[in-house]
Amino acid sequence: MTSEQLETLACIRAAVGFLGEKDQHGWWTSSFFSKSAATFLAPLFPRTQLLSQTAGVTAAATLLHDDRIGVGKVFHLFRLPEDLEQALHRFLSDAAIASRAGQLTATPELAMQGLNAIGAARATASAGPSHVGDLHALRDPETWKKVAAIYADAFAAGRQSFPYFADQN
Repeated sequence: MTSEQLETLACIRAAVGFLGEKDQHGWWTSSFFSKSAATFLAPLFPRTQLLSQTAGVTAAATLLHDDRIGVGKVFHLFRLPEDLEQALHRFLSDAAIASRAGQLTATPELAMQGLNAIGAARATASAGPSHVGDLHALRDPETWKKVAAIYADAFAAGRQSFPYFADQN
């Protein structure tokens, strides 16, 4: 993936992770992006605070996504192939990039604006798992725009939707 694609992916993960937390839409019970968590994490991770927040929310979101979608040869925003996970981790270690992605976690409105800006077009999110492409689509930037649009619609409509990638047999 290119740097631009990784930044888009980082922004989607940060925005969805933030919006899914208990203080926003309550899809998962974590609060890694809350003010109290930020105060706690700042002295521990002064240069990688967003990376640590994103790692925490990813673990929480992965549990719910895996429960609803399943595991195996299935991937989603919070469980990517190992090479993409490592690239995303390295990418979020950069302070400038983390700052841009972190801006989306300031308020729910900014997170929604970010998802809507990334989303290619409006998408109607069905409740539950939503197949968005095969495993090759994981590296297609257009597919990630669709994922952003699905999450934006799901949060706006007040329903849980879980876009995922898997080869269909």
